[in-house]
Amino acid sequence: MNRIVVVGLGVLSGCGGGGADLEVSDGAVPGVAEVHFTSKKEGIARVYYSVSGGPEQQTPPSASGTEHDVTLLGLKAGMTYTVRVEVEGANGKITSSDEIEFTAGPPSQGMPIFSLEESEPELMCDPGGYFLFGFIGDAASGVGILDRDSQYVWTVPNEEPGAQVGRPRPGRDGKSILWNYADSERIEDLAAVVRLSMDGKTRTVTRTLNGHHDFVELPDGKIAWLGYAFDEAHEFELDGMMVTAPVAVDTIHEVEEGTSDAAAASTVFNMFEDYPHPVYNTGNNFRESGFLPGYREFSHGNSIAYLEHDDSYLIMLRWISALVKVDRATGAFVWQMGGVQNEFDDTDNPGSDENLFFEPHFSDAWSDQLFVFNNGPKPTPNNPSTSRLMRYTLDEDGRTFTNTWSYDTGDYENILGDVRRMGIEGCDNVLVSFSGQGRIAELTPDGRVAWSTAGSLGYVTTRVYYLPDLYDFTGAGYPQ
Repeated sequence: MNRIVVVGLGVLSGCGGGGADLEVSDGAVPGVAEVHFTSKKEGIARVYYSVSGGPEQQTPPSASGTEHDVTLLGLKAGMTYTVRVEVEGANGKITSSDEIEFTAGPPSQGMPIFSLEESEPELMCDPGGYFLFGFIGDAASGVGILDRDSQYVWTVPNEEPGAQVGRPRPGRDGKSILWNYADSERIEDLAAVVRLSMDGKTRTVTRTLNGHHDFVELPDGKIAWLGYAFDEAHEFELDGMMVTAPVAVDTIHEVEEGTSDAAAASTVFNMFEDYPHPVYNTGNNFRESGFLPGYREFSHGNSIAYLEHDDSYLIMLRWISALVKVDRATGAFVWQMGGVQNEFDDTDNPGSDENLFFEPHFSDAWSDQLFVFNNGPKPTPNNPSTSRLMRYTLDEDGRTFTNTWSYDTGDYENILGDVRRMGIEGCDNVLVSFSGQGRIAELTPDGRVAWSTAGSLGYVTTRVYYLPDLYDFTGAGYPQ
């Protein structure tokens, strides 16, 4: 651990001397440091810190007092910072300390190494800010935050053996990060959602029954997630015959955050019971040797969103290429967009499914709009398809959609993929995770790259969020 104590520094030189020792040490999470000092007179403290050649950052004001413990966030791993303290007394007089140097610790082990690819400040909505992402590697998985220089400022590897992180999310409190994990082999039910405060001091674990892929934090203090339901002898039609085999479908579960008992979960939606269409053969993905060992996986839910304006869920079901809406209060199926049972028509091209999606992922939905990472069919010599980013406006009453924006990625993305708003007022740029490439990019609406970074080979980037401020990102990632 890096720890610096400067004795007799005269922290508040403007107070007539008597300054106490100034102590700076590594925090509980890489990228975080803790500053402690005592001021001679009571006041509100701020800590100012900067790396050589970089802009000066400052902490939010501390509570008034003489004993001060202040957390520094956003420290670049392994970089040396100049640190100074200011205290504002009740009379408005500001006194300051001398400067000291502190070297931030290294990032967590097993993190992918990122390098800055492109940076065009004039194309960015905000030249600052940070990028939250999850990653999966051959031997590691976890969560990280990068700055605009593609340097780590917060890293947390997943500590559960044999588990992979699916999605990180900024907490609704604006001061914590949540992520989910599940068995990487998809055999053992060990799934959970973790919340960790930005200072790394407070950790809450919520057990999520049969959880996989995705979850949401609800405004009432509950966690909702995609789970599995299993039927060891489910009857369905296959090649013109009725057969019986083990089948798995998707569910939506909820539980109070912090619950450790998996059995305490309530079921909002179960596709065996609440989806109005029977299980059917979806093709090559509907095999017992497929994604979920021992079962024919029908739907393969990979994304869930909560719409606060009408208390509903949207879930994306990859194997049936369908977005399904569920009423949270009743658990009732509301509608389906895409897939064999598609209910929505294209306003620009009625009767055509050209602007629908195939085997997609999604992250960002609000009011009547959503973004979709349309993975598309696997390319063949006769169908050299590529993945597309798509934005839709929906008319739920009229059951129509309009594809208002589309971007051809120029490549086929088979693993994950993520596209969402930046969350900055008046900003039309989008944030994208090209998962199989281990690449994160900010794109303008006309497809220019405002910023991009790429990780080392062998790593997959999962879902991404833009965080404007590490001290308070209230609202980041949620509809305004």
